[in-house]
Amino acid sequence: MFDTHAQQTHFLSEITAEIAKHPPAEPAVFSADELAALPDPIENFLHQARWAEKAKPFNARIHWDDVAFKRSPEAQWMKLECHQFNSVPAPARFAYMRAKLLGVVPFEGLDETHDGHGSMHLALASFAMGDQRGPEMDVSSLVTFLAEALLVPSVAVQPYLAWEPIDARSAGATLTFGETSVRGVFHFDDRGLCSRFVTDDRFLSEGKGHYARHRWTAECSQYIEMGGVLVPSHMRAVWHLPDGELEYFHGNIVDIEYDLSEFGAL
Repeated sequence: MFDTHAQQTHFLSEITAEIAKHPPAEPAVFSADELAALPDPIENFLHQARWAEKAKPFNARIHWDDVAFKRSPEAQWMKLECHQFNSVPAPARFAYMRAKLLGVVPFEGLDETHDGHGSMHLALASFAMGDQRGPEMDVSSLVTFLAEALLVPSVAVQPYLAWEPIDARSAGATLTFGETSVRGVFHFDDRGLCSRFVTDDRFLSEGKGHYARHRWTAECSQYIEMGGVLVPSHMRAVWHLPDGELEYFHGNIVDIEYDLSEFGAL
């Protein structure tokens, strides 16, 4: 582990500000009317994952382990330390990553969406490597928040989310916030647990400010009990490119803390 750098400080200050704007509210369980208004696969998921009788979470700190990332099929996997916070009332997601390249050079990344805008900040040895922002990042960051909606499932009943019934094992969702709207489809296994999220609303950076839209899938598996609910302990992300699939991220969720009044130290 290396010394604190600017991205970590920014990450913690942004979360502190987000919690101050939207502190945890009085706990309330999902109402019968809220559940009945959802497509059958979503309502069934909330029951199967044991959320239907639980208080709706207001925010969440997601603890990751064994996280790895690569930029291309030919690249080597890079091991990352990852910390994440999601907030429900106004879609917000902050993911901070750090590593030591070649075991020596400190690397930091901060992927965030809040106030209707997304960005990615990268730094190597305290020098900025990139600061990606703009409409493509707004869309990509917001759809990543949508992909994780069922990790913090009170997102499912927020006014910014509209559901579209498809069939017994899938449901579409459109999230609209500010001037940005994104859509994806949630798929469920034979137990009624979410197995993957698929969207065409995500952009892959090609460098020098150029982006290309490609299909993107987030897969979740290996559900285990955490705090009385079932949570996928393994996640992977895949780009569907013209030359084939690129799995570029995988990691294990080892714990989720809900309804934080402060984030605490890393």
